[in-house]
Amino acid sequence: MANNKSPQKQDILKAFDKASKALESGSTFLNSTQTILAMVAGMIAANQATRQQTEYNQSQKEPTPYEILGVWETASNEEIKAIYRAKCKFYYPSTLEAIDPNNNAAFRKINEAYKAIKNERGMS
Repeated sequence: MANNKSPQKQDILKAFDKASKALESGSTFLNSTQTILAMVAGMIAANQATRQQTEYNQSQKEPTPYEILGVWETASNEEIKAIYRAKCKFYYPSTLEAIDPNNNAAFRKINEAYKAIKNERGMS
């Protein structure tokens, strides 16, 4: 028969078993209770950290092509084209080479975003 208990519940049950064995061996009730509380508090903290990491990972979504270009989805084709050209001029690799030699990635992202919008809207 498979054990359907979650890992946290299994850890809590192990802690209680450990505490009850400690009581049987002559340990004081206070020490056993403190051990249980410390273990449960650690498990709760680990559970909260896991939940926070999951929420953070879900919030880190990939930006849309519109967000990359910095335009609204309702912007006209002419506005998108003008902003694309301005950003290309600014991020062109030779323009910022002295400041940031790795700006090719930003330039590529802008080009990819514009191509995606262009394909989506059927722009020429």
